[in-house]
Amino acid sequence: LHHGTLLFDADLTRLGEAIRPSPGLYQSKAVASYRSPVVNISEFLSRPVTREDFILYLATQLKKAYPEMNDYQLTSVEKESIRQLSEQKYSTGDWIFGYSPVYRFTRTAFPDNKELNIALEVDKGTIKKAGLSGSYYRPEEARLLEALLSGQYHLFEPILEVHQSVGLQADDELIYSYF
Repeated sequence: LHHGTLLFDADLTRLGEAIRPSPGLYQSKAVASYRSPVVNISEFLSRPVTREDFILYLATQLKKAYPEMNDYQLTSVEKESIRQLSEQKYSTGDWIFGYSPVYRFTRTAFPDNKELNIALEVDKGTIKKAGLSGSYYRPEEARLLEALLSGQYHLFEPILEVHQSVGLQADDELIYSYF
């Protein structure tokens, strides 16, 4: 069994932006990851090759290196078992965030040109404490949202659902202010 990640022709600029948090927004005592240089395989090929042709080539080379290796087709029972395992274990918040470090997220944003100060204390992906101030929310809305955000995952959908549950309009700009 082999496991790994191969980048064939990724947009490395966008990849870097996606995995690099904005400075000052997240504070954690977790050990920082070592950022290894990343390159695309396609840059090292002597001629342009499609992704599909590269996959076929890779499979052929693996079969040469491991002649005892055979193609395997999953049965419908195995596929269903995999689907259930994915749904019941690997899609749960406990699995996704179980080893996430404690962190503090702070940001000042200006949705609709109104000030919104956000401070979140997060443990294992769950918001433990929320602080909202500024002119965006009325004080009673801010207190209600702080209470309702506590216990929610620090993810787009739960934050959107909390806003909707109290009848507040929430567009993407507002919800993305929480990240």
